[in-house]
Amino acid sequence: MIHHRAKGRDTAFIRCEGTHPCECRDQWCACHLHPVRHRHEWANSGRASKNWQTLAREQDHRKDQELLETKALDAVARALTLHAETTVYPWADDCPTPAEHAPAFQEPIGPDGDPVMNVGLICTKCIPISTVCVHCRDDAGDYHPYPCPTAQALDLEQTTTPTQE
Repeated sequence: MIHHRAKGRDTAFIRCEGTHPCECRDQWCACHLHPVRHRHEWANSGRASKNWQTLAREQDHRKDQELLETKALDAVARALTLHAETTVYPWADDCPTPAEHAPAFQEPIGPDGDPVMNVGLICTKCIPISTVCVHCRDDAGDYHPYPCPTAQALDLEQTTTPTQE
């Protein structure tokens, strides 16, 4: 709240008011121990260490940090979309019951989401061979098991470091 006039004060000031908990990020600030008694205050004076220009810089910094955090989380989401989980089915030639499963034969889907032509058909009724990353392949064209190292590194819920392959 902006106080333009206050008893014993010759300059206007801005002070946090109310009984809400403080949202200050300084873990050593007294506002965390005594949220009602200790309130942040900024004076409209260039001589004060906590003046209105300081408050404006702090607010701008906070907005910049939120923007950077949003951009980072969006980038993580895009990368995780690339490194999604997909299932690998056996080739139709390896199907133990081709007469029953023949309607389920289809061309495999590539990392771009399009069918891979001229490589043979897979049987989607058979038990899947494995779960792999749709994006990660080595030079031989083999897929990496899911979650791949990239998906592990981008997992925001993860508490351990992914292992190196």
